[in-house]
Amino acid sequence: MAKVGTGEKLSDHTGCAFGRWYVGEGGRQFGHLPSWRAIDEPHRLVHVVGATLVREARAETAEELAQASLELLRCFVALKKEIAKITKG
Repeated sequence: MAKVGTGEKLSDHTGCAFGRWYVGEGGRQFGHLPSWRAIDEPHRLVHVVGATLVREARAETAEELAQASLELLRCFVALKKEIAKITKG
C-alpha cells in the first residue's frame, strides 16, 4: 500500500509477471479451459482499480479493489478445481 496516492504508474494486466505468463506459457497450457478465460476480466479490473487507487487514495476505491481482488481469487479457485478435475483423468 506504499504506492497509494502517489500517482506512480503501474503495469497493466498484460505487463505484470502473471499477465505475461497468462498470455504466454500459461495460455498455451490452460487457455482452452473456461475458468482460465474467466480470469482475464477480473485480472484486468484489479489493475485498473489499483491504478486508480495509486492516483487518488480514496476509501471507495480501496473497497472496489478489495471486491475486484475477491472476484479474481474466486476465479483462481475455480481454475484450480478445473485443473484438478482434468488431471485426475
